Amino acid sequence: MGAECAAAGPTDQTSCERSADLSTGSDYRSSVDLDAGVIAEYSQRAAPYLDMWRHTSPPWLDDLELAPAPPYNRMGTHSLKVEDWFEIDEQHESERLLRLRLLDERPDDVFAVLATAEDASAEVLELVRDWSVERGLVDPAASASASASTGDQHPLVEAGLLVQDDLCIMIQRDGQWRLDGAFLCFPSVWQLHDKLGHGMAAIHEPIGHYDELESRVDRLFDRMRVGQAVWRRNMSLKPTHTLFLPISKSTTSASTVSIAEDGSPYWIRSERQTLTKLPRTGAILFAIRTQIAPVSVLLRRPDIAAGIVAMYDSWDEHMAAFKMADSNISDSLLPWLRALTAADPAR
Repeated sequence: MGAECAAAGPTDQTSCERSADLSTGSDYRSSVDLDAGVIAEYSQRAAPYLDMWRHTSPPWLDDLELAPAPPYNRMGTHSLKVEDWFEIDEQHESERLLRLRLLDERPDDVFAVLATAEDASAEVLELVRDWSVERGLVDPAASASASASTGDQHPLVEAGLLVQDDLCIMIQRDGQWRLDGAFLCFPSVWQLHDKLGHGMAAIHEPIGHYDELESRVDRLFDRMRVGQAVWRRNMSLKPTHTLFLPISKSTTSASTVSIAEDGSPYWIRSERQTLTKLPRTGAILFAIRTQIAPVSVLLRRPDIAAGIVAMYDSWDEHMAAFKMADSNISDSLLPWLRALTAADPAR
């Protein structure tokens, strides 16, 4: 588990071991393989989440945008109050330990900053640290001490270890908003170095029908004011609990599996995304909080299951090819969701 786990005390050891669970082990699967090992480990990996939601369901399910197409992509942005900039929960410590482990074992995959984003990185650390101190998440004395020293970590990394979000810095240059820096530990089927330095169109090139949304995204970025922030949420279905997924869709396994009565081995994966205009540098901080839940939580929320089915059924061939590269979703998981909604007495 690395030096962090070896040095952990009894309480931290549990969190550290849990962080290893979140990453699927030391090999960090390079593809989403539906092999026997993934299926067999589902119950073990899902247990903490199911225990947490034994009598309820993840509150963020109600934030999902599940409207049928068209349009195929929606901005879905909402205004964000500064006090709600980040969401901190009981996963904070285990995710922090996983980020430290990834920094140790896969630094080039999770962190990169161009010279154009250095000033913005320092500003991000100041703002995130101040936000954390105001909410009692960071000791003010420790914060003052950290501010007085250069530290061993890059400012963007320091900021990313205070919260549960991946932090991406967008810089406006050459007529485009470009991804010039990121501390990105939990990517959802993309790789940082494939996108670094690129503009919005190139970053979103694989997304089906993104051209229909491109001009609206550009206007949003151009018109954002200092102090203004917005949030949105997306959703996908994945056959793994792994948070660190720097893979391409072409590596997704086409293996066929049967979906169990509880929906295993599939998980709901959702990103709470926020955009914030920085006051000093004018950069935009794109923060991504990744949250997961076993699809079995939908046994308690057939209304959400129905929304997912309606959305997926509305997609054309182009959108479906992008969103459902894993054929098990259409062949096995969607029928499971349909059966779930059909059994809903409220329908």
